[in-house]
Amino acid sequence: MEPVLSHTSALEYWRSVRIGSRSFRFVQDARPLLDAPPKKGSLAEPGPWWLKRPLHVLVSNDAARRSSREAVSHVQGGPLPPGSVLDSCNGFCVCSPELTFVQMATVFSLARLIELGFELCGTYDAADGDVRECMPLTSVDKLASYVASLGRVHGKRKAARALRYVANGSASPRETTLTMLLCLPYALGGYGIEMPLLNRRIDLTRRARRISGRNYLVCDLFWPDAMLDVEYDGGKHADPGQMSKDSMRRDALLSMGIAVVTVTKWQLDDGGGLNGIAHVVAHRLGKQLRYKDPEFTRVNLDLRSELLGRR
Repeated sequence: MEPVLSHTSALEYWRSVRIGSRSFRFVQDARPLLDAPPKKGSLAEPGPWWLKRPLHVLVSNDAARRSSREAVSHVQGGPLPPGSVLDSCNGFCVCSPELTFVQMATVFSLARLIELGFELCGTYDAADGDVRECMPLTSVDKLASYVASLGRVHGKRKAARALRYVANGSASPRETTLTMLLCLPYALGGYGIEMPLLNRRIDLTRRARRISGRNYLVCDLFWPDAMLDVEYDGGKHADPGQMSKDSMRRDALLSMGIAVVTVTKWQLDDGGGLNGIAHVVAHRLGKQLRYKDPEFTRVNLDLRSELLGRR
């Protein structure tokens, strides 16, 4: 019987296949797979040989649990919705991205779980340290629907809470960090600003097309009601040619009434710098920041440390 990768092994697997083609077969009833304990040698080639050991696998009851240097078992007692397990067609099965998200709620802090939600619903792969473009593994709606369909599963409530603060379409880990710092509620260390649309396509007017030389532009963090675009600049735009393109881009958006605020790497990394940006964004949105110190500064520093300290 094929083993079912779960928890950190499932997450490692999904991160490893973000780039490249993949095909899966939906498992309608995962119970027979979960009833069988992992057997010695069942996790060798052609299975997930590239994943870290021990592998985390899902079983249905305590009798099927096995722990060794090769595998650690997790019990899933209740039934799972159809599609919770996918057959990799490579000698093993894996929990779906949606089920993996719920499982990681039992491993990650709330902030890291929110960050993971952005990653799974985003268009970036950063598994090896380099940010590369890829297709999203899931969406906020799919995650929310899946969580709602679950019975009593450990991690469900935390996953549902995390999804209140996740958005689709982030294009990089730094965009995720910027969005979380601006938009998480005060109690979690953010500035409580409403969630923007991430990487929103803006079709340009004829005048704006003449200015930019393009038919459309993509705004990193866009608030349509306020006509505000917040752009993250990672510091790679120092050459004159790129600076000229950035200027034409800004002028094109301004010609359409869209204000542009740029956040540099330094401002994102510096608490005081981002605090100033948050006040500018809030003012543009007609919001007054009302956090209370020193409580807010403490949780804000904790959030910044958790999101930026690992990099």
